[in-house]
Parts: sequence; C-alpha cells; structure tokens
Amino acid sequence: MTKNLGIKETEEEVRQFLYSVKSQGKYLGQKEKEIAGKFISEKIPGANLKIIQTRTKGKLVIEIPGNLQTTSEGLKNLIEKLRS
Repeated sequence: MTKNLGIKETEEEVRQFLYSVKSQGKYLGQKEKEIAGKFISEKIPGANLKIIQTRTKGKLVIEIPGNLQTTSEGLKNLIEKLRS
C-alpha cells in the first residue's frame, strides 16, 4: 500500500482484489436501454425491461404483467426466441 493512491484508485484496487474484476468498458447508454426495452415490449406485449448494470455484473429483469396464462405464454415466447 505504498503506491500513494487516491480514493478512486484505492477502491479500484480493492474491487479487483475482492471480485477479480477490473473496471473496464463503459455502461450501456440510456438510448441503448430504451431500444432494448422497446424490442422486448414488441416481442412480448405489455412486458417491461429493467437493465441493472454494475462494475461487477449485469442483470436483465423482464416483467410480464398478467395472470398465469398470460405470463406463461410470454415466458414461453421469450424462451423460444432465445433458443433460435
């Protein structure tokens, strides 16, 4: 710890040590998130997409409102599209 690092650099070093992940790259922009949300809602009517992105992981949350029949059809549709 004799590198005389600033706060940000120290946080980066700790993060790399704890998670073995370097903070490289950029976050998705708002426009990219909006395009992805529009794409999902076109493929699965009524679905909402939430994108959560941190320095160590990314997560997509797709919410399909409705009863079991509606949500099951939407999930099956999504799974089928991912397979092809």
